[in-house]
Amino acid sequence: MDGPVELRCFPASDEAFAAAAARALAETGRRAGASLAEAVEARLRAAYPAAVIHPRSWLAAPVGETRPVWYVYRDGHYVVGEHDPVSRP
Repeated sequence: MDGPVELRCFPASDEAFAAAAARALAETGRRAGASLAEAVEARLRAAYPAAVIHPRSWLAAPVGETRPVWYVYRDGHYVVGEHDPVSRP
């Protein structure tokens, strides 16, 4: 995977968390790799102790897409929020 890392933060409605994740990446570096994801996650956990980062597997990337994508979860996993387009029971 080549190019700058694309962050996909959850919950998507938490703009402060997304900004903190982007800052953590910028302060840590821009090269992709598992060790970078771990370093960014450690920096992010200073403010969000449950935060985790899961780099997308190359198997899940659309054909021809080479940019690395990281899924960044504030609560350690996906949580349905009130603004998410998922029907609630």
